[in-house]
Amino acid sequence: MNKKIFISGLLLAAIFFSAFAEPKYISPNNDGVQDELVIPVKISDKRYVQAWSLVIMDSQHNVVRTIENKIARPSKMTFKAFFKQLFSPKQGVAIPDTVTWNGAMNNGETAPDGIYYYYITATDDNKNVGKTKEYEVVIDTVAPDVELAQPGDKIFGEGAKAALKIK
Repeated sequence: MNKKIFISGLLLAAIFFSAFAEPKYISPNNDGVQDELVIPVKISDKRYVQAWSLVIMDSQHNVVRTIENKIARPSKMTFKAFFKQLFSPKQGVAIPDTVTWNGAMNNGETAPDGIYYYYITATDDNKNVGKTKEYEVVIDTVAPDVELAQPGDKIFGEGAKAALKIK
């Protein structure tokens, strides 16, 4: 029992997640500027990592998007496939250097503006699960509104002013 807790603790400690404490901001409106959240990831374990996932939640902590990779197991196991699997070397899933979220939810729609939270989990072949803490990302697609008022007094010319007030 203690060994399983220790291995689980190692997996949790081995998930390295380089994100800062301050929230990230994205604007998934396809204008080419901050359209996606790119998360650098490094997962390591003494065993084989069988699955990892990036979970995105809305401000009420409802899961809106899950991006994952796991080893697919065959649904039908034939005699030949069983022995092939038995003698093939064990391997884990590929761990990417970065995971990207483009603001899309599981239903394919773009997530509305607001605050979202995300974390990454990893599972090894002994079913130990490690999880990062939750990080914040803000979706903001509304452009700022700027209004310029023409100054009423004379600025240039005779008796030119050195300062210009902008409201």
